[in-house]
Amino acid sequence: MIRKIQRRWFEVWGDEEAQNRLLKYLLLVFALLITVELVTITALAMKKPVIVSIGQDSSKALIQQEPDANALNRELIRMLKQYLRTRHNWDWMTIEAKAKEAARYVASEYRSKFLLNVQEQIRIAKEKQVSQKLFPEEPEIDLKEKKAKIVAERILILNGIRASQPMKFELGFLFGERTEVNPEGIYITSEKLDQGN
Repeated sequence: MIRKIQRRWFEVWGDEEAQNRLLKYLLLVFALLITVELVTITALAMKKPVIVSIGQDSSKALIQQEPDANALNRELIRMLKQYLRTRHNWDWMTIEAKAKEAARYVASEYRSKFLLNVQEQIRIAKEKQVSQKLFPEEPEIDLKEKKAKIVAERILILNGIRASQPMKFELGFLFGERTEVNPEGIYITSEKLDQGN
């Protein structure tokens, strides 16, 4: 019953070589398939999504385009006025929250100095229970210098008595990264006040 179990070494080597050749071809096929899938997935990932606007009358794909200079200028004016309103419209109970809210418009390297500078104003407002409202006009903007001059009317309210005063601000700004916190990407770098008109 025992058969000859010894084979010549070249027969064994031939079987192994045939098996290895088959495995090499299978590996080559799988590598090719994976490469094709990788290229396809990369191409799909790099493709920009189609944004569709759905209205009452129709649905259409939105076309992404760069804003023109007038739109960016209007955005700058809106942001500067919003900063002044946030920074200078408060009552003695909300002044701290308003200062922290205004700090999101300030460039990160100036933020700690800004918060330090408003501490005295916060202390006086809480002690004397003062409220303030500010009504800014259209700013004069110098894009080369990155400065804006804004005239505003300030109303102080102390024990029910209102006092109005014109103010002139000079704001320094810079353009930075647009974020969720600051979607305009415009950051305040300085705020100078000239109370005499």
